[in-house]
Amino acid sequence: MGAFGIGLENGKPILQAFDQVANAFSKITGPVALDSAWHHIMGVFDGVNLILYVDGMTVGKLPCS
Repeated sequence: MGAFGIGLENGKPILQAFDQVANAFSKITGPVALDSAWHHIMGVFDGVNLILYVDGMTVGKLPCS
């Protein structure tokens, strides 16, 4: 894995990373747009998967190398 980014796209949380093996970006988009309240958005790469969390709940998981 190379560079990582986390943010919002069309109101939905996203986590993206550059996969050096595939030479491409991998991206997870959360299932729902967030409301105007504060939310905790976190992304993790555990060596095998990209995992996106919103308010402590897993909202997306993507295998990456």
